[in-house]
Amino acid sequence: MSHVPGRARPVTSGLWLSHLAQVLTRNHTRDLAWWTIARYTTAPARRRLLRATVGITVGLLVALTRLAITYPCQLQDLDDRVSS
Repeated sequence: MSHVPGRARPVTSGLWLSHLAQVLTRNHTRDLAWWTIARYTTAPARRRLLRATVGITVGLLVALTRLAITYPCQLQDLDDRVSS
């Protein structure tokens, strides 16, 4: 079976889930919240997550700024309709 780009390999996923189960067991908990995952990841994984978060945020800000510059009248009309 060939690997699909952008998807985790089953072996990698299994290793990650095994590691996560060990960490949760060591901490005597079954609770996993998305904001606690950073505690269980390695430094390179944290850097990738940070880069992705910053990249998405900057991309959205650039897109919204370009939209506001390109279509200022339409945005003002939309704002007028929402506020009334």
